[in-house]
Amino acid sequence: MRVLFNIAFLAFFIIQIELNLSTFQRQIFREEKWPQTVYKELSFKVDSKLECAALCEVESKSCVGIIWIDSVCYLTDPMSQFSEISSPQTKDQSMYINQEIISSILSVFLHLIDPIVNHWMARVYASIPTTSMFDCNVECATDFNCQLYVKEGSLCHLGNGTFFNSSIQIKEIPTEGVYVDTGFTIEAGPMVFLNDSSSTWMHHIYYSSICDLRERCELWCFLERSPCQFMVYTGSICYLGSTEQESQMVNNSSMAPTQKVWLTKKGIENTNYEIAFERNIYSTNYAPFIIKSYNADDFLQSCDFFCAFQTEPACHFFFLTGGICYLGNMDGTHPSIENSASLETIHIHLPVSNASLLEFYSIPMHHHTWRIRMHTQIITNSTIGACALRCLIMDLQKECSLFVYDESICYLGATSHYEYAQTIDDIFNVYIAKSLALYLQRYFKSRLTSDWASQMYKKVVLYYPTPQNADECLLRCHFDDGPCHSFVVHENECYLGDPFVNSSLFFGTENALIMEKNTQLYLSHGGSKGDGDEKTSSIFEGCNGQCNHSLLDLPYPLRAMGYAYGEDSIFVCGGTSDVNGGEQDKCYQWRFKVFPRAWIPLPAMMNNQMMFPMLYHQGKLYAAGGRSSGSTIGNMRFLDLNSTSWTNGGAYEYTGFYAHCGILYQDRIYTFGGSRNSLLFSSAVQGYDIWPVVLYQEMEAWFLTYFLLRAEKVIWASIPIRCTPSIQTQM
Repeated sequence: MRVLFNIAFLAFFIIQIELNLSTFQRQIFREEKWPQTVYKELSFKVDSKLECAALCEVESKSCVGIIWIDSVCYLTDPMSQFSEISSPQTKDQSMYINQEIISSILSVFLHLIDPIVNHWMARVYASIPTTSMFDCNVECATDFNCQLYVKEGSLCHLGNGTFFNSSIQIKEIPTEGVYVDTGFTIEAGPMVFLNDSSSTWMHHIYYSSICDLRERCELWCFLERSPCQFMVYTGSICYLGSTEQESQMVNNSSMAPTQKVWLTKKGIENTNYEIAFERNIYSTNYAPFIIKSYNADDFLQSCDFFCAFQTEPACHFFFLTGGICYLGNMDGTHPSIENSASLETIHIHLPVSNASLLEFYSIPMHHHTWRIRMHTQIITNSTIGACALRCLIMDLQKECSLFVYDESICYLGATSHYEYAQTIDDIFNVYIAKSLALYLQRYFKSRLTSDWASQMYKKVVLYYPTPQNADECLLRCHFDDGPCHSFVVHENECYLGDPFVNSSLFFGTENALIMEKNTQLYLSHGGSKGDGDEKTSSIFEGCNGQCNHSLLDLPYPLRAMGYAYGEDSIFVCGGTSDVNGGEQDKCYQWRFKVFPRAWIPLPAMMNNQMMFPMLYHQGKLYAAGGRSSGSTIGNMRFLDLNSTSWTNGGAYEYTGFYAHCGILYQDRIYTFGGSRNSLLFSSAVQGYDIWPVVLYQEMEAWFLTYFLLRAEKVIWASIPIRCTPSIQTQM
């Protein structure tokens, strides 16, 4: 009785299968693939594929398809892999697949028909000939790697979130659209939440559209060519963003800045930031400008992205240390979050670096005027803004207060630096730090006068408006090789003057505020440093100035030498050197108004000479005493700069001195203190009368004075001069 019931039940299912045969659809499986889909081979004979299909329905929901071969029924699940029968077989087989089950499995795929999905082809790892959409569905459903499929003509393209070929170009979405598994985003990403409550994301949105699902928004981002670097989903609108583009569609005032921003790893890592940043700039001066930091462990180029992504305030540079990206802004108006001073490799963001130009005045200047002030040159093809940022933040051997950029070389320099340079008459725009104008103002005093035009030798039309025109005129005066000692600003014109000339170039009788330079020049050269001698030269302007290395180095390290200033020149003679054979007899001249500037050799001294004062007077250099090969020199020696050798002058009234000080006052040289030998120091003050040597050379003579200057009753003690006897000093 039970056997009859089973026969009747099976007959009923066969009838049902015949009535619903359209539920199963035939699909050809390759000889190496179909055996892996078989999870059961029925042990009894099955007369037809209809009976085999009925047995599949009776079996369980795990049966998705059947293969019937010569009365043998195989039950299959093409979305799994088994080893019930050997593989491969000898030929391909037809599998009848339950379309309802396949459709149910593929229901998790989202159907995308949006034009923004234009880079789907970059995710395709295989293309298989097919005849229908169902065939394509089955190809994807039965391929364990498939998370995306597209039917295009006679081809079925299969893809996933792991495979990515960035070289594939944009391709329009086919008419049937793209079907993508929602698990695609996990393989392609995953997306990382950016914990930033600012509205920075609004500045980089390039696409927005109404969207019903966050998953759909994510898929748009992964399958778009920009590349999409981040997405924002508000619940009804999807925004896609990239630092390579500026937003033209998001109104900052109407959008809440607290939206969640999700980053895509591949979008960031596949962006070419090479042309957006200038790299390998070493600095310890960044601390006052650090405004924000991010963890950089996850992305290869996350620091580049975070800097390009940052706005309000903009990111001018970044550096990476200890897995943390530090972003910097040079405006100086934002509190710093960092106080470290360690040396770091800075990367300048070129698109915004031109903001650094706001810290500089731009003034046209002749090549010979600016080139000698440049101490560093860097070959670069970036931007003028990057050159400005280098001047502001880069670690250099000397300070940077001005720069020149000629589209291939960035020149960095300082107003107090002078060195040899080839001179041509090309004019360049020199960018001078605005802080330098504030510094130079202390050297000028103002005076209201109507008698100003007679000392003006040049008129320049000013570029900057009031009140910046006064700073521009000051800088033009400072860098002019007139030389300029005064200036007047009249409307948009700058007059440069020299009070020691009587000019008839300009006329003016109205009162004007004239700015006049009121500085003194102090110089220092060489000296002892540690266990060796120095060859650097320094200049010090004004009692409130600062001392900087500023001239071209001496030909070799020196100390205990004589030096003097006169006729726009510096003179250095004698001394001793730890690298050039001990005591020296050589002399050099530095001429400020002759180009190219260099240390020019003068006639050598009569013999080696050190620890002596040297002074300039009316075309002559005077060297008073000193030491030579262990002996004390007992007379004055002088050099007429128009001659080729030194001459002996008058002898000391007493034994000669060394390590003493000297000054020139009204045609008379005074020396103070010093030593006659290594044991005895002196408190003597001696004077040397300089007579018109051409007519009365024989009258040059030393005299000894203790308390009075000539007949004028000036107490010596009231003169603020101090010398340490054992160390040479010159004034």
